[in-house]
This record gives sequence, C-alpha cells and structure tokens, in this order.
Amino acid sequence: YQYLLDKRVLNEESDEPGGVVAVKCKSEISHPLVNWEMSWKLARLPGLSSDSVTFLWQMLHNILPTRQRLNQVTRTVQSPLCNKCEDGVQDDLGHALLRCSYNKAVSDWMRRGLEWEHPVHEDSHILCLDVDVSGSVHGGLAYVWFLSNVLLYIFSCRKNNTPCTLYETRAKLEFGISLLRKTRYKETCRDIEAMMSR
Repeated sequence: YQYLLDKRVLNEESDEPGGVVAVKCKSEISHPLVNWEMSWKLARLPGLSSDSVTFLWQMLHNILPTRQRLNQVTRTVQSPLCNKCEDGVQDDLGHALLRCSYNKAVSDWMRRGLEWEHPVHEDSHILCLDVDVSGSVHGGLAYVWFLSNVLLYIFSCRKNNTPCTLYETRAKLEFGISLLRKTRYKETCRDIEAMMSR
C-alpha cells in the first residue's frame, strides 16, 4: 500500500533527473513563494500537542470549516459571509482567525507576541507558517507553539459560539505552559512567556 501511495499519489513522473517529483497540494500551488518544506517541518515540531499539529495541518491545507469553506463544499451554509461580525465580508481563514472583530483583541495580541520573535507583516505569513526560524534558539518551537495555541483557541471559540477573551486565552496558554515545563522542552517556556507579555 505504501508503495502505491508513494508511487501514484504523492509523486508524479517528471522529465527531471530522478524521474519523480512530489505532488504539490493546493496551498503550495496558490502560495508558490512560501518555503513549504520549512512550513511542513514547523507544523510537526516535537513539543507541539497532537491537537496543535492537527490544527496546523488543517490550517496549512486551508480545510478548516470556515463559513466560506462550508458554503463552497457542503452548501449547507447558505452564505459565506461572517456571522460573528457586522463587516459583511466572507468568512475565509484570514478573516476568521486574524481580522474578525469577534476575536480581534486576541489576534492583535498574538501578532504583538509573534513580532517579538519574528517580524510578521502579512496574514499569509501567519497562515502559511512562512517564517525564518534559522536564528531561533529552539528551532521555532516557541513561535509555533504560541501561534498554534492562540489560533486553536480562537477557532474553538468561533466554533462553539463562546466569547473570545484575552483573559481566557492567557489562562489556556499558562495551563499549556505548565504542562510544557514537565517535558524536555521546558526551556522554550521562557520565550513563550516573553511573547505573552507583549
């Protein structure tokens, strides 16, 4: 089975030396300037919870169930417009996680924290994990841990129709940090706490 998967699904024949190239996903095709090899590596860093890894994988593939996606795929959602704010814009991934007034205070706080470690200028840098972590002490774990946990909290608030507050976000992150301190990644906690203090 793995042979067939590798041969027929994950790779395609090519005229290049070696004769086989990896098949690109839709996200890789739509954002060709992103270093996808690094993005996929960051999305599965040791030290991330399985929930974070799953969330990041879905985010990178742009398959999180936003209203725009549900309207496009299932048609059970009548309108792709955001139902959490009065902006009248499509509820795409960037809006849902970063720009919606429903969770703007938390997403802006997250951006300030991310700026501490790496300058982030565009939504696509965040949503594609397009960041250079070559100078990071812990290989980007603090950055990705912070980003994934905040975005996962924002998305769960939207999904469950619960208020998305900065107080609750910080409490969830502090609980996650207390668990991370008990692992071999405890040195990362200091960097995460520095991001949280912004």
